[in-house]
Amino acid sequence: MSIFLYNTFAFGKSSGGLTVLKSYTYDSSLHTQGLEMDKENNRVVVSSGEYGESKIGFLDLQTGKLNFEVPLEDEFFAEGITISNDVIWQLTWVENTVFVRDRSNLEIINTYSYEDQGWGLCYTGDYLIMSNGTDELTVRDPNNFEFIKTIEITEGSEYLYGINELEYVDGYIFANVMDSDNIYKIDLQSGHVIKTYDASNLLTGSGSSEKEISTAGDLNGIAHVKDNIFLVTGKNWPKIFEIELN
Repeated sequence: MSIFLYNTFAFGKSSGGLTVLKSYTYDSSLHTQGLEMDKENNRVVVSSGEYGESKIGFLDLQTGKLNFEVPLEDEFFAEGITISNDVIWQLTWVENTVFVRDRSNLEIINTYSYEDQGWGLCYTGDYLIMSNGTDELTVRDPNNFEFIKTIEITEGSEYLYGINELEYVDGYIFANVMDSDNIYKIDLQSGHVIKTYDASNLLTGSGSSEKEISTAGDLNGIAHVKDNIFLVTGKNWPKIFEIELN
């Protein structure tokens, strides 16, 4: 059964290089820091931050709420997530800890330490790629989270700062950036941004109230579904969208 049976309405409108296919209600209490599609189990995984409120769970698109969740201890601020093989990796912000969780029940089965801040995370099939809120991405070993190298990311002649949530698809990283409404497509080999998608109209065209829009935070959550189709949302957003990047 497809998880995408429970749409509220279809837009079919193209703007900023993307087409909104569907919109779903989303729990606006979720301070989204990581969004991942577990394709093998046909479910969406969400990492939600804030001290004392951080959690990871499985999203029910019919209700927009987590139907199964595991809280983090109060001293941890949850950040980006990704899946490799049978585990889910979950970063923490400034606690220098990455949790390795069982893919089926989200129980912690291992932890590793790292230097630097943890923001976004993705998996290429060979390596883990981590962002830290700067213009650099860190390549890490999925066997032990050991540092391998850094990649500087540029847009034109400028460095791209504030890189946050990450998703890897076929040699490219799709990234959210702090304080930006754009989705950035990055060539992982060169480190260059090759395309940007303007997502600034997502909430304003979704039927969300002015209050919901005014209290929503950054665009921060991107998960690959199939082909050029992604799920996207943000921090404390009232909606999650199925979009196609043109």
